[in-house]
Amino acid sequence: MKSLKLYKVLDLEGDIPASIEDIPASRRARNTGLMTFEQYLRFLESFPPASHDALRASNGLSGPAPFEL
Repeated sequence: MKSLKLYKVLDLEGDIPASIEDIPASRRARNTGLMTFEQYLRFLESFPPASHDALRASNGLSGPAPFEL
């Protein structure tokens, strides 16, 4: 069974608030395509590693409480 690929193409001039500079940047980003796995790994490597103290200070999950019946 195939799932339907339903999506709506954004009207960059009307659907979202954007500045004059945002519109060509959005079009360039849309036309660049997807990253390969190797590109994604290089992207992740560009971030500095998180310190152990910062990871320990993290509260974990955030947001509303889980849904319970």
